[in-house]
Amino acid sequence: MNSEKQKPPTDTLCITPPPIKSSTNAAADLDGYILTGTTSHGRHFTPPSIARLTARFAGPFKPEQHIHDPTCGSAAMLVHAYHLAQNDLNDNATPQSLRITGQELNHSAVKTAETTAQTLGLDFDIRQGDTLTNPQFTTEDGQLISVDRVIANIPFSVDWDHGAALPDPHDRFDWTNSPPPESRADFAFLQHIISQLGERGRAAVIVPHSLLHRKADKRFREYIVENRLLDAVVDLPTGVFPDTNTKVSIMVLDTGTDHQHPENIFMAMLTDEECVEVDGRLVIPDEVQNTLLEAYWEHTQSSHTASTENESDIPTRTPSTNNEAHNDATTEKAAQANNPPAENTTLDNWT
Repeated sequence: MNSEKQKPPTDTLCITPPPIKSSTNAAADLDGYILTGTTSHGRHFTPPSIARLTARFAGPFKPEQHIHDPTCGSAAMLVHAYHLAQNDLNDNATPQSLRITGQELNHSAVKTAETTAQTLGLDFDIRQGDTLTNPQFTTEDGQLISVDRVIANIPFSVDWDHGAALPDPHDRFDWTNSPPPESRADFAFLQHIISQLGERGRAAVIVPHSLLHRKADKRFREYIVENRLLDAVVDLPTGVFPDTNTKVSIMVLDTGTDHQHPENIFMAMLTDEECVEVDGRLVIPDEVQNTLLEAYWEHTQSSHTASTENESDIPTRTPSTNNEAHNDATTEKAAQANNPPAENTTLDNWT
């Protein structure tokens, strides 16, 4: 593949809130405790650097927000989100100023999550149940409770029960003429997440990379793009999950960007050259996370400014000098590793 094809799209890199403080808190100390576990039924425990990066994409966090993880496992990502919220709120976040909830199918994981929250002195509300067939966070009249932020590492390509989930009283799965297939629940989880987000809600979700280009899922990708729900896609290198070689991406969804033109979706790819190896797995250093988030927020701010000036004619952005340098560096490293950026870092395979 020639260098032109290796180079990421010119409208892709972009921003960050101030760099997060060093992890000296209890969450970092407990990472080894709350993240231990085995892989089963499409579930993979989330390494700390990936949980941290995903939670950062779900920000910024504000007082009184409801933060939710519909597939929370042992609550590792919720713990990271809580401490990120403390950073965003200048350490004024308290268990009383944020509502943090999670749902998990596995009984043992729920107990671990509860123990984790108690150990940290956090008032998490963790409930057991199948998110797709029996969502636990509903109002008295049976409607889904709206949340402000969602972070999730969804089960990868697991089966789900049409018979138990359909017809759905919450109308979560009616985007197209038929729901996602019973053999792959990936987009069913995304449909649930989007249905639960309130106005100006944000979600950062770890998904299998195959979800971005499977032909069978094209209609769901089209829906997300056409309804301007997709804010960003970040491809992660193989090896960031020590228990699987499955390539993963972070998908950022936003219900508040009704002006988010498809040409302005932030897309980026991290390579293994930008990571460090620790105990046989790849870790994304804070400085790399900071650079990526800085690029993302700059991109988001510039696209929103352009859209408010003239939504009908949103220009394609040219990255700043710093972003071009990041793109060039990424390209050079990928070429050296003989692993050029995947062609589906663009929207070509989405619609």
